[in-house]
Amino acid sequence: LEWEAFRLIRLNENEVSFLALHGQYWGVKDGKRLVAESTTLGECEKFEIVRSCDDPKLIRIKAHNGLFLQVKSQTDVSAECYCVNRWENDDPSVFTMTIMQYKDGATFSLWSPSFKKYICPENGGGQEIVANRSNASFWEYFMYKTTNEKKVYFKVSNGMFMGLDGENNLVALSNKPGKSEMFAIIRNQYDPDRIRIRAPNGLFLRMKSRMQVSADFGSDNGWPNDDPTVFIATVLHYEKNGFQIQLKGVLVGNYLSAENGGGTSIVANRAVASSWETFDVCSKNEERFSSKVFNGQFMGLESGTNKLIAVSQTSGTSEMFDIVRNPNDSRQIRIKASNGKFLQVKSETLVTADYNEDESWQEDNPSVFNFAIKNYIEGALTANCTLSPTEIEDYDSEDMFLAANLALLANPSLTTFKSLLCEHLESLLEQHQKKLLLTLAAALLKSSELSDKQRSFLSSFPEKLACISASVTAASAVKHEACQKLKEREDFGNQLRVKREVIAASNQLTDQLKMEKRKASDELSQIQKRIKVLEDEIAQKTEIVNAQQHELIAGVKKFADTCEAVVDWETVKKSAIARLQDIEKEWSTFTQELKVVRL
Repeated sequence: LEWEAFRLIRLNENEVSFLALHGQYWGVKDGKRLVAESTTLGECEKFEIVRSCDDPKLIRIKAHNGLFLQVKSQTDVSAECYCVNRWENDDPSVFTMTIMQYKDGATFSLWSPSFKKYICPENGGGQEIVANRSNASFWEYFMYKTTNEKKVYFKVSNGMFMGLDGENNLVALSNKPGKSEMFAIIRNQYDPDRIRIRAPNGLFLRMKSRMQVSADFGSDNGWPNDDPTVFIATVLHYEKNGFQIQLKGVLVGNYLSAENGGGTSIVANRAVASSWETFDVCSKNEERFSSKVFNGQFMGLESGTNKLIAVSQTSGTSEMFDIVRNPNDSRQIRIKASNGKFLQVKSETLVTADYNEDESWQEDNPSVFNFAIKNYIEGALTANCTLSPTEIEDYDSEDMFLAANLALLANPSLTTFKSLLCEHLESLLEQHQKKLLLTLAAALLKSSELSDKQRSFLSSFPEKLACISASVTAASAVKHEACQKLKEREDFGNQLRVKREVIAASNQLTDQLKMEKRKASDELSQIQKRIKVLEDEIAQKTEIVNAQQHELIAGVKKFADTCEAVVDWETVKKSAIARLQDIEKEWSTFTQELKVVRL
């Protein structure tokens, strides 16, 4: 039974701790009484296991006070027994330890005692697996899953699967598990954390170097620390029922994140989503949800401040939330907390539950989140359902409603089935989600509380669904054809609108050209008038110059006649000729300027 099973956690070579079902550690209270109350690990929660040499299944458990646990009565186990050497059945300090199997979905690290290093997929996956890490973090964590053939496979942090390459080296390259990704775990019956891993080729994984892990070792030489095929498996946590979600605040544009993976505040300062920004959403009923962070704590409200934190190991009232979807955008949600208020991002380091009811879904609303469903958690469907983990992946992982109902299939109800048929049947059929409806109907048929009418309806549901699906398919074809014609009409209208815009632009350009031509014609007319005025001025100046020239010549001749006896005629003649040459040069210059003006 689950209450009687405890998780054994190795702390070092000598000390261990015991974890109960709901996450509390064993501890010694008041100096001697054994309880399971603390969610943190202290000295009182550390123990040492002492085995019988004759029967290793018989153990004693030494507490931190140096005394051994003993059963004093059916309701009292205490740490107050001194060391004894006898291992008889009547000794109240002797216990029989039975090793249970790993739970499906366990996440653990693998440490090599021979190399004293953790194995790790380089870059979180997509490359070879090495063994050079001194500490375990995200990349050093592996998820354990079982198969129908009693084999297991290991999923690394980026979602790829651990397997072998062509040279039998350990790698993480495959997106889906195949034969080369199937392994078997052999556990030490006396030390359950000490394991060997048999690869698909029948050989054991072996540490060849810190940069190479290979499957090439065939013998079993016991369980010594210097054996390179021996690994120490430390279980971190188990996945629960539900699906994983990532939330981005619309206003700040950042993802919500559990600081340090959990144990403290929820912040909103991550631009990219990874493990700390991914939350496990567990369905409690058809309306309420709880959410778990990477390290296993539940997201909830801090008492007195309404601040969003992740510190609780159990899910109580303050860890319950309601999801409200945007009716016009299925990827936008609000999250209502247990106090009736909505979560809001006040700053990158503060998320609180104190936002009142608001019907606005604008980008400036701090209570609106965009969400993306990371993946469905295997185990979300119980034995009452017929879906396998591989078939779950066929569902639309972006639809919040379908994801929620996948989780609810663990507890199928007629209310859920009716809601799907009445409100979401058409969308489910359009998205090829008939499998969801058929699975839910099959699960409901197993109930012994159905009326004859309900059982008859569920029995005939597959045939009715096939008819409805055919009708929806035909309607979808007609709708598609109508949409195509509407699109063609819109395309034609767009082409006509473009032509009209081109014609209008052409007419506008023509009017512009006419206006420019008229303006140029007016300017040309003004220039011609100016040239005519200049030509008239030139003609007048020419007549004046000619008159002055004739007047000068006549004056010179007259002067020569009257002064011939006194003045040297040759000198006067030369002076007149020089003056005439000057006048001709001035005339030539004036003529050149006139040509320039005319041009």
